[in-house]
Amino acid sequence: MNFQNGLGLTKEPTKLTVFMPFFIYLNLPYSIKRGEIISIQAVIFNYMNTDASATVTMFNENQEFEFVEKTQNQKILAKKITSKANSGTSVKFIIRALKVGYITLKMEALTSNAGDRIEQKLLVLPEGITRYINTAILVDLRSQNKFTKTVDIVVPKDIVPDSLKIEASLSGDILGPTLDNLDKLIKMPYGCGEQNMMFFVPDIIVLDYLTSANKLTSDLEAKIKKFMEEGYQREFIFKRDDGSFSAFGKNDQSGSTWLTAFVARSFNQASKYITVDQNVISQSLAFLQNVQADDGSFPENGVVFHKAMQGGSSSGTGLTSYVLLTFLENGQLAATYKKTIDKAVDNIVKHVSEIDDVYTMSIVAYTLYLAGKTSTADMLLRILDQQANNTDGTRHWDKKSNDLYLTSLSIETSAYALLAYLQANKDTDALLIAKWLISQRNAFGGFESTQDTVVGLLALSKIAARISSKTLSIKIDLKYQNNVKSLNVDLKNALVLQKIELPSTIRSIDITATGTGFTIVQISYHYNINEPKKTNNFILNAKVSTNADYFFTLETCVGLKNMNQSNMAVMEISTPSGYAFDSDSLNSIVGSSSNVKRVEAKNGNTLANVYFDYLQSQIQCMNVNVTKIFDVADQKPASIVVYDYYANDLRSEVFYTPAKVILCDICGPKECPDACK
Repeated sequence: MNFQNGLGLTKEPTKLTVFMPFFIYLNLPYSIKRGEIISIQAVIFNYMNTDASATVTMFNENQEFEFVEKTQNQKILAKKITSKANSGTSVKFIIRALKVGYITLKMEALTSNAGDRIEQKLLVLPEGITRYINTAILVDLRSQNKFTKTVDIVVPKDIVPDSLKIEASLSGDILGPTLDNLDKLIKMPYGCGEQNMMFFVPDIIVLDYLTSANKLTSDLEAKIKKFMEEGYQREFIFKRDDGSFSAFGKNDQSGSTWLTAFVARSFNQASKYITVDQNVISQSLAFLQNVQADDGSFPENGVVFHKAMQGGSSSGTGLTSYVLLTFLENGQLAATYKKTIDKAVDNIVKHVSEIDDVYTMSIVAYTLYLAGKTSTADMLLRILDQQANNTDGTRHWDKKSNDLYLTSLSIETSAYALLAYLQANKDTDALLIAKWLISQRNAFGGFESTQDTVVGLLALSKIAARISSKTLSIKIDLKYQNNVKSLNVDLKNALVLQKIELPSTIRSIDITATGTGFTIVQISYHYNINEPKKTNNFILNAKVSTNADYFFTLETCVGLKNMNQSNMAVMEISTPSGYAFDSDSLNSIVGSSSNVKRVEAKNGNTLANVYFDYLQSQIQCMNVNVTKIFDVADQKPASIVVYDYYANDLRSEVFYTPAKVILCDICGPKECPDACK
């Protein structure tokens, strides 16, 4: 050690362990629901050599909960214990959560010569299931200087009390809401190879747009590239030895034509910004070449998750177009794979007259424009014109399945149509579609599912680059209940998503915009409801059995009616407060049926996502053990939700509860005399 100049340095670092001889430990559940009663178990650890008399106090200064035990003061409750030497002594406080959100649990333990204070947060959720509504508006003041619109807040009469939250936001860029939420564009889980691309592809779209519009800052570039690199690395989980990709990697019997095309296309586009292994792209393209049929089509080699691309009398023309885009959207690939491209183009042109649905028509029109088949693409665009839904200065196409309107597929259809209109240099028509697409976005700047988000953002980024305004100065006034909130947007803060929370009592907002340029205004709100949603397409039942004091078995049965087969489906199962899934029991679900491909647990094993290749009319049931971890009384029902991933209008929900735990089960006659009479 050298002590020259008063500085001591060592060659090897030394670890120093700091130990408290007296401290409090709190073990809390991931969450509970408002109105439930929970036993907060605190352990007072005393590593001193003698027993100590301790006063343990819990504080409720903000009245976020109530003490259920007998007490004269709801702001503070103190208990005296003997803290054993070199041991831990437990003490419990019984509380009822009153407030939704994070509540503060503050506790203090004092002896004559030692003490500790701890403060932890407990998440309190509203009862029921959350419904999300977002109204997004493109305000275009390039040719006029004033815009007005009224947005109504429509909620059922029987919503869960205090669950309504309303927010207004403003951005001076079409992709502003997306930029602010790149890591959470949709509310759905990300458990398979295609869904993982949601961490990756929007980053490419945004970088392309910001670069072309000269709006990219160094900080924003670093943030987006970080997301992109994480998504890129995660996708290799789903790569197979033959160069293909599939939803569940090597757990699937074969690679997916569709997903391999999606990944190869995206990796190639990302190579402009991050380091991408070119061998991976080459292997994927070789796989696609090998699956191409003699007639030039690209049949699905694996499980068909997105059935719209294989639909109707088009004989898979939609999928062939989708794969062809992988080769067409990059000039270098177009030259290298000319023979593959020519065969596919010839196949599509041959089957154009057979196309009878707007989804296939829109993707084929866009593809043929890129392939240079302008006259055929123009013909498809004229047919799309005739079938468009033109309302309130917007344009879109409705995609139906079994007479049911499917929002996510309508978004995809309209987004491909917008791209086709831009290729045809029909910017005015494209802007009408953009206005409708913007109105369908969620509060995070994405859409309902994965593919509609990817294609929707691509379409919006392309038109945003076309209509970008060099002047922007807009004032937005939000009028409600005799109040006015004002927001301003200009070129300096155009990429900033400005947000304000609005009172939950309002039911109408008058929006007035003045100035020049264009901006996005969003009114977002969500609330909880205790009435589960059921459709005529899913069968979903839940039954609790083998109910003991410390665990129960949950049997869940799911199937289809009025449909032969779904796209990939997801079932989200939550546990009642105080319970968690048994991990071994969850893992056994994967082997229970050939179409169950993955089960993932989240939120401290209190939420399980079960992924199905598909669901059919044959009902299938699965059992999972659920274990009690914490004592909770007056439990609210837990929910189970099942939905089609690519058409999540198709969904069903049920509630279930284990055997009721009453207050006297967790709070004895001394602490809760009224409850234990």
